[in-house]
Amino acid sequence: APAAAPNLARTGALGLAQIVAAIVVGSAQARLDASAPHVVAQGVALGFSAPWSFYLMMAGYFKVMEVAATGWGLSLPPSFNNPFAKRNLSAFWASWNMTVTGALRDALFYRRWTRPSIDLYINTCLVFVLVGAWHGTNAYWLLWGALHAVGFCVYLAVSRAKPGQAPAGSTASLLSWAAT
Repeated sequence: APAAAPNLARTGALGLAQIVAAIVVGSAQARLDASAPHVVAQGVALGFSAPWSFYLMMAGYFKVMEVAATGWGLSLPPSFNNPFAKRNLSAFWASWNMTVTGALRDALFYRRWTRPSIDLYINTCLVFVLVGAWHGTNAYWLLWGALHAVGFCVYLAVSRAKPGQAPAGSTASLLSWAAT
């Protein structure tokens, strides 16, 4: 048990640091939104800062909850596993809010009727658009859901067309990571 205390302290400190970083990124995002001279510049600023702010805040909250749960003798499953470091959208979503992603995948994706050739893409679009609407029924989140649906469908089509073949070389790896 003595080794668990430093891990808990480290996890709690990391969670609090992530929450503070999210607040800093969020306030910088607000300043950029207010000072950007053009709507395109505002969109670019929001497009880059909002996902990081959201991730830092949620990952920080989950880390703090993991520490708090140990006080009641509970062990929470991990929620995030460095999603922005992943190489493609599939790996990104497999490591983003893993509990919710798994529940939505099981409830919405696999529970629908099955016609594998078409439903794979319909289910993918359904899941991402509903997740976008769940976060907020506004243009930003609906567009977010639609873009991730399209991106994931492209990933599925490419991976199905060339099963077992990953892009080779450092340039392909870099492009794959950047697209994620």
